Amino acid sequence: MMPKPLADIAPNTFEFEVLPLVKPTGFREYDARWWFNGIGKEKAPELNLTGVQALGLGMATLFHELG
Repeated sequence: MMPKPLADIAPNTFEFEVLPLVKPTGFREYDARWWFNGIGKEKAPELNLTGVQALGLGMATLFHELG
């Protein structure tokens, strides 16, 4: 089971690599978008690889339940 996504994890840490990072401000009325960049950029990432996997699992579960 995937742990609950966090909104703020420091880049280049163990937690960033193993915990899902999904900033809630990425969800909008009509779409969803996050800043997904490399370490060392001027803007901190809003989504990490584990966060993408958590989003995919959540969406797949929703689609399965809706039929």
